[in-house]
Amino acid sequence: MYYMNIHDFHIYITRLLALLPAALMALSSMAASDNYFRPGMKWVQEIRSFAPGASIPAIETSVILRDTVADGFDAMVMMTYTDTDPFDTEYMTLLRTEESKVYFKCPDSEYTDWYLMYDFDMRVGATCEVYESYSFRMGYEPTPVEVMCISRHRDDRYCGLPSLRILRGTDPTPNAIDCYSGFWIAGVGSELGVHDNCTFGMDGSAAIRLIEASLDGEVIYKAQSLWTGVNATSATTLSVSSSGRTLRVTGATDPVSVYDCGGNIIHWSDLPDFTLPLPAAGIYIVAPQGGRPIKTAVR
Repeated sequence: MYYMNIHDFHIYITRLLALLPAALMALSSMAASDNYFRPGMKWVQEIRSFAPGASIPAIETSVILRDTVADGFDAMVMMTYTDTDPFDTEYMTLLRTEESKVYFKCPDSEYTDWYLMYDFDMRVGATCEVYESYSFRMGYEPTPVEVMCISRHRDDRYCGLPSLRILRGTDPTPNAIDCYSGFWIAGVGSELGVHDNCTFGMDGSAAIRLIEASLDGEVIYKAQSLWTGVNATSATTLSVSSSGRTLRVTGATDPVSVYDCGGNIIHWSDLPDFTLPLPAAGIYIVAPQGGRPIKTAVR
């Protein structure tokens, strides 16, 4: 049996301590860039329904079903379907990952390239080109969108997961940040929904918000309750009033969702002004996209 002398032991410890910072940095990087895109991952999101006569968002679910091989890469099959919109059909996307990056392609499309969807390891100030997977659904080739990471956080807003504030474009002026930025939840996707990775501030984009993300039934992310931070005023020009059991909303500059006290959506509108007959007396929440929700009591 070999026993180290004190000199060799000292050298061993010195070398071990020299390697320790690099090892800790590697572990920290792995923890910060954990990628949940794997079989069993499920996203539930609200999307705008473009069906004739539809006035409220639909609930859309995306789930990674299984592993597969595509173009020689280890890949995965994602299926997306809409529970509440009979005019919508399910569609398939192929995904593959490279550490913190997520790529996608559509197996039924004439466009056969792999397109970058997310890079969750972007540093502050870094830029990259990403693509929106909904393009396949609309029947056209994805086009590149340049985005910039303008900050990184870890707080309770996203269930303790790291988040990246992503700017659509590369000009971080105060107005641009206010109008064209949103958040990626590291390893999970966009706060708007897994497919809407770069549509911050765009009119006519499909998703409204990511409601929940889970892996093998274990909830990883759940959107904050609409009651959190509800105030009687809004940062927009939105005005909410009621007469009897009719709700009147005026001055909306963004799409507006109306919820009952249980958090169930009962109406959605992209009109600046509208009236809504309510089913019963109670507390309702008027939530403008991009603004703070307004709580109103109807008697």
